[in-house]
This record gives sequence, structure tokens and C-alpha cells, in this order.
Amino acid sequence: MKNDVANLRRIVDARLWGLRSVVRHAALRTAQGSITVTSGSLSLRHSPGPAMLPAIWSAVEALAPDLALVLAPVRVNAITPGLMDTPLLYSVYGAGGDAVVSN
Repeated sequence: MKNDVANLRRIVDARLWGLRSVVRHAALRTAQGSITVTSGSLSLRHSPGPAMLPAIWSAVEALAPDLALVLAPVRVNAITPGLMDTPLLYSVYGAGGDAVVSN
């Protein structure tokens, strides 16, 4: 099942703990410049079903301003790309993926 606890923990590990590791590594090597992190359109497009996924993506967006304060003068930005017609979209929405893309 795609929204079982084990899968959601894997996503949290990748998106949040992975982000922490990458930013920590980059910060050690970046005296100035910027770090850009990506969220997901699920943070903006809530729908029935994968309720934890919007929360995970929103957490990435919420981290960016705090990281910017901690890492100043390095800028930290979060971007939220739009939906793209990929296999990942259909793994989240299943057969409803076509309707999501058309909206």
C-alpha cells in the first residue's frame, strides 16, 4: 500500500532527513551563494487520499526560511514545481492521474 507507515517513513527520510543531510553538506562548502530546495505541488493541491504527502512537502517549504536564517549570508530558496505527467504522478493518484493533470 502506497500510504502505509513504512512507505511514509521512507518518504520522510528521503525528503526531510535527506534534505537536512544535503543542506548540511552544502553549507560546509558554500560561504556565499544560494541553496535551492524543491517541494512538491501536493503542498498546494490537496486532495482526498495521500494526506501525509502534502504535509511532508509543506514541511520542506517551511524549512527554507529557517535554514536561510541559520545559514546567512547563504540564501535558501524553496520552489514548488507544477505537476508533470510522469509515472510518479500515477503512483500517487492512480487512475485519477489524468484528471489531476488536466486541472
